[in-house]
Amino acid sequence: MADQTDNDSSKFRSRLGGAAALGLASGLLTLIDPAKLRPATRAGLCFGTGAVTGAAAWFGSVREEPLETTKVFRGALALGLAMLGVGSTKLGFVLDAKIHQALLRRGISNPRPIMAVGSGILTTVTFLLDGPREGTGPSPRPGSAEEELPIRDLPQPVRELIEGILGETDEFGSGILREQLGEAREQYWGNPWEFAYQLDLAVPADTARTVPRDYTFPVHANFTTPEGHPVRVSLLVNDGQLGALTVDIDHEAMEPVQGDAADPLGSFARWPLASEVTYSLEG
Repeated sequence: MADQTDNDSSKFRSRLGGAAALGLASGLLTLIDPAKLRPATRAGLCFGTGAVTGAAAWFGSVREEPLETTKVFRGALALGLAMLGVGSTKLGFVLDAKIHQALLRRGISNPRPIMAVGSGILTTVTFLLDGPREGTGPSPRPGSAEEELPIRDLPQPVRELIEGILGETDEFGSGILREQLGEAREQYWGNPWEFAYQLDLAVPADTARTVPRDYTFPVHANFTTPEGHPVRVSLLVNDGQLGALTVDIDHEAMEPVQGDAADPLGSFARWPLASEVTYSLEG
C-alpha cells in the first residue's frame, strides 16, 4: 500500500511538473505579439504548424503493410489535419488580436503580460484536468480484467480443427493465419476446465497481419450434435490476427421446432475433432 501511495505521488509530481512547464512555455509564447510580426513570418508560422501537424498524422498512422489504400488514407488524414493546423493558427492570431485590442480599450497599456499569465494558467489547468493516459493498446475484451489474461497451450484437437478450416482455401489471408497458428495459444478467464462457446486465441504482437483486419474467416466447420442439431464452428480474425474460435447453431440448417424446445447446445461439452466435421466455404 505504501509503495502504491509513493508511486501515485511520484506520478502526480511528474504530471504537475509537466503542466507547469507547458504553462510557462505557453505564457512566454503569448508575450510575442503576432500583430508586430511580418506577414511572411505569420504565414510561415501558419504553414509550419500545418506541416508539423500533417507530418505527425502521416507518421503516426503508419501501418505494418505498405498498401496503396493505406497510403491514400494516411495522405488524406495528413492533408486534412495539416489544413486544420493552418486554419487554427490563423484563427488563433485573430483571437489574439481581438483580446489584445479589448484590453487596450479597457485602459491596459501593455496587455501582453496579462495575456501571458492567463494563457499559462489556462494551459496548466487544461493539462491537469485532462486525465493521464495509461496506454493506447487494445481495449480489454468483455468480461476480462485490465491485467493480461492467463494463457496456456492450445489443445491439439483445437489446433487441428483450425488447421482444417484454414487449409480449405489459400485466400482470405489463410497463409498468414497458418503462420500465426504455429505460435498461437489459448487465452482464458474463469474456470479453465469449463467449456465455453468461445475460445480466445493469443499470438505474438509482432507477427504479420492480414488485411482486412477484422472479419470472420469464410470457411466454417460443420457437424451434428448427438441430439441431431446442426452446429457451426467459426474462426474470428481480430486486428489481423487469430482472434477466437466460436461455436453456434447453424440456423440455416436448423429445422423449425414447436413449443418449448431444449437448448440445442445444452449438452455440448467439447470442441469437435477435425475428423468429425465437414468444411464449407461461404458463397
